[in-house]
Amino acid sequence: MTPRELMNAFEDLSLEPALFNHLGHLRMAWCYLHELGTEQGCTEFDLALRRYAAHLGATEKYHATVTGALLALLADAMAQTPAADFDAFAAEHPEFREAKVLLARHYSPERLEGAEAKATFIAADRLPLPAP
Repeated sequence: MTPRELMNAFEDLSLEPALFNHLGHLRMAWCYLHELGTEQGCTEFDLALRRYAAHLGATEKYHATVTGALLALLADAMAQTPAADFDAFAAEHPEFREAKVLLARHYSPERLEGAEAKATFIAADRLPLPAP
């Protein structure tokens, strides 16, 4: 599927849940950033992710800070090493396969696991996130 086809399936809620594992989340976020640019891509991905989670009956799995932080890190990595497709990007950035390790550079467990962090994006308390 092309990035736009993946985004369409995500937005019309026809994307198979099995395709939306951790790597699927990253691929979808990459598609939004690649197709729409950082600002609009982040906004549109977040909205579509919330809608998709609700469709699956999994709204409790949505985490605002994890989503926002990974989008910021992904956008920064994409700007540093542009790639024509997600597979090439993922090969250049294996650190994204271990999101917990990547996020731990920026957030203490206490800060990331709090109710506030889940409900709304909060700033990192360790290493600052890259500016969008």
